[in-house]
Amino acid sequence: YQRRVHGDSLKVQMRDEVLDCSYENLKAARDRCAFANQYCDDDSTLVNFVQVFECNLASSDVLFILVGALAFLIAISFLKSTAENYLTPALSTVSRRLSCSESLAGVTLLALANGAPDVISSILASDSTDRDGINLAIGSLFGAGSFVTTIVVIVCVTNSPTGQIHVEKASIARDIIFYIVAVSTLLFYGTIGSIGFLQAAFFFCLYIIYVLVVVLQEYQRGKQKAREALLLREDGIEKNKQLHERLYDENYNEDSARELIGDLEMESQARISSDLTDVIRDDHFDQKNNKHEAAAAPSIQRRDSQAVFHAMQKFGFRFKKYCQIKASAWKQMNLGEKLNALFSIPFDLVRDITVPPSDPENYNRYYAILTPIFAPVFLIWRLEGTFDWVSFQLLYAIIPVSFLVSFIIWKTSHVDQMPPYQLLFAVPAFILSITWITVAANTLMNFLNSIQTIFGVNKTFIGMTLLAWGNSAGDFFTDGTLARNGFGMMAVTGCYAGQMFNTLIGFGSGLLILTADSPLNFPLFSAEYKFQLLVIGCLLTSLLIALVSLMINNWVFTKKSVFGLGILYLCLSVLATIFVLSSCCLLYTSDAADDLLCVDLGGRRIIKKK
Repeated sequence: YQRRVHGDSLKVQMRDEVLDCSYENLKAARDRCAFANQYCDDDSTLVNFVQVFECNLASSDVLFILVGALAFLIAISFLKSTAENYLTPALSTVSRRLSCSESLAGVTLLALANGAPDVISSILASDSTDRDGINLAIGSLFGAGSFVTTIVVIVCVTNSPTGQIHVEKASIARDIIFYIVAVSTLLFYGTIGSIGFLQAAFFFCLYIIYVLVVVLQEYQRGKQKAREALLLREDGIEKNKQLHERLYDENYNEDSARELIGDLEMESQARISSDLTDVIRDDHFDQKNNKHEAAAAPSIQRRDSQAVFHAMQKFGFRFKKYCQIKASAWKQMNLGEKLNALFSIPFDLVRDITVPPSDPENYNRYYAILTPIFAPVFLIWRLEGTFDWVSFQLLYAIIPVSFLVSFIIWKTSHVDQMPPYQLLFAVPAFILSITWITVAANTLMNFLNSIQTIFGVNKTFIGMTLLAWGNSAGDFFTDGTLARNGFGMMAVTGCYAGQMFNTLIGFGSGLLILTADSPLNFPLFSAEYKFQLLVIGCLLTSLLIALVSLMINNWVFTKKSVFGLGILYLCLSVLATIFVLSSCCLLYTSDAADDLLCVDLGGRRIIKKK
């Protein structure tokens, strides 16, 4: 059949197929703007970058690079700040309220908080409507894994005050071995040539086994500590008995006894003084908190006009104090920090009024009473994509309940002190944080796909560079700072455990989506997948080098031992760049096209992807 769009500007001839938004089809279109509007529009994203490039920027590469770089930085910053400032406090509160052990929370809830941008980006990249999205997911997760396990580890060791990092054998060996098993499993699937649903589910099973191993190790470590504490206690009792025997020994002279008793009295007094200091300090802070709570008690309990006046006066005083604090912090910022603060104001505002505050230390009652009103609006917009008559009817039904919830929050909380039902704040905060991360990740994926559509760049290369570097920026700076401050073991362990979580959960989720209907063809060792094989092979090599070097150096990372990791990543980057520069996208002329599998775009016919 024939379809005309914008008059005769775009003529499409095809048989029972939908034209995809690809590099070849876009370049072959007579009117690229019309093509972008018709075939590259996606309701799930905020911006159609292909349409912006072809229609608004007049196909200017320079302008698109500038606009795209700004959008990329905004999306990455939004992802990281949402995970750090909104998702992590929510999951920490859930973990604390559910009395999860530190180890279990670290490998589940907190790992999800730190890896949410990578995991959600991988899931969105592996969209079931675009099976080629697996290449972007491979580039992103395995490229980020290669970057973190090489460059970030080098930064940690270099920033360490001693120039080396001693790691715990059981923890680091566990994380690296599980990571190697995960990567080796994918290589094994590549030799088979396909991945089914059950094979994809194995990544989740491997993660469950990993969690059980962590819990078992913590249990054994706890038993060992209890056994050591018991031995120390018995040793202390024995020494105490020996001390009393010495005191009452007839041969023990009086001067030595007096000196020994004086030492014991000084130690006892010091202990009592320390305990008394703690009691006084606690009592002081209790009194201070009681005074603060009394001053912050809402005046709306009194219904006369004087109470209303005092409430308004109190609010004005708090607002003035808040502005003074912000002004003082503003003076201490440099120019870059001031620009970043100004730029972040609108993004922070929309999240503050839609995500319930779940951090007790940064609780704000005024934001808390706004979230029940604006959070439903945001969720309806996200689920429906627009506001139609049904959406407004749903809002009319929800708004009265929202105002009731806001009133309850106002009556049961203080200005900066959360009410006792913190879990009811944390669970909605988790859901809304994930929703905001999905919005930002979706926009980021759309931008990266538009780069491939406009310039024809390999998706795996985009994933292992732009997306991997962007998602790993937080690890690069955070882990380096931890190592500089003396927490090198924590930083290095986080490099491997975090990336392994992203691979098992993020890539495993993407594979489940792709294999839900039918198995995924995955001939990893064919010429078509040579770039993906390069990225996966580099990650596996870096893990093996790290494990062997640790075993040789008695589980110590040194500058010499990590030097090979830097050379490995440099080789990967050079080979990947050469591969991309040497590749090209071929358009087929009408002589090579088959009538049943081709489309006519302004006189040029190209073969469609099956």
